[in-house]
Formats: sequence, C-alpha cells, structure tokens
Amino acid sequence: METLNNPKPEYTGDPALQPQPGERDSKGQLLYPYLPSRELIEAVNLAIYLERPLLLKGEPGCGKTRLAHAVAYELNLPLRVWAVKSTTRAKDGLYIYDTVARLRDAQLAATGIIKPEDIPRISNPETYVRWGPLGNAFRSETLTVVLIDEIDKGVALLERRLVRFREVSEE
Repeated sequence: METLNNPKPEYTGDPALQPQPGERDSKGQLLYPYLPSRELIEAVNLAIYLERPLLLKGEPGCGKTRLAHAVAYELNLPLRVWAVKSTTRAKDGLYIYDTVARLRDAQLAATGIIKPEDIPRISNPETYVRWGPLGNAFRSETLTVVLIDEIDKGVALLERRLVRFREVSEE
C-alpha cells in the first residue's frame, strides 16, 4: 500500500489489473471490470497528484461509483463509502460525537454504578467519537479512496460545507 510519504500511485485502467470473472470483495459483493476513458484516467491521476478530490457528476448508472471501486481495486487502496441521505449533515462524514452516551456514563459514574476500571475509558472524550469515512481518511497514513455516494440527495449545503472544511483544514 502507498502511504502519504511515498511516491504517488498511478491509475492505469489496464484491463489486466481489473477483477477476474466471479471475483468478490471482502463483503462478498461481485466485482466487475471497469474500462475508463483516457480522459477519466488522466483526471484520476491529476487528482492523486494534486492531492485533491475528484468530483464526478453524471446520470445515474454512468459509472461514477464503479470508478471509485476500480481505482481502489487497481491501486490496492482502502475504499470508504459515505452514503449521503436527506438527513445527512456535513460533519457526519467526519465524525459523530455521542453526547447521549457520554451523559449516561457520567450519570452512572456519579452514582457509583460504573466499575473503577471503566473510569479512564469514560473520562476520555474520544471514547464517544465515531469517525466517519472522511474522518477516517484524514486520520489515515494510507491513501484512501472515499466515495461520497448520492451526494445530490443530501442537504443543499453539503458540498459547500465540505469545500469550506477543506479550506479551513489547510489554513
């Protein structure tokens, strides 16, 4: 696997590097070959080189999702999928903080119901953080393909907030 400190990988779209007939992923899903155009290969490699996201727009079924799977497969990179819904908030892709669990544990600790050995765990705020696909990708030392699926079905401001997050994180 490539890391952020190593040379950047190059996506070729080579048919020889595509899944074989009948091959399945780790979740048991059937994998299919994907044969991209030369322009799309160049766009993927430019995004990799510039360390910028590649945002694809197109009709349903045109291959946007399959491209993400193909790039991850060929380059042997982890693929994280963020399925956006109408209730999705921009920060959900980064993390979700479970305030209810934190409050519950604090109340249990105050009553003495929590075992003493659990106190360090519940005292650590990270215990209550569930990292989203973007958060995991940003935290990873390994290059990661992140597929934001169905972004058009999410809240109207989601794309702008993601761009703003990227700008703020680079300052």
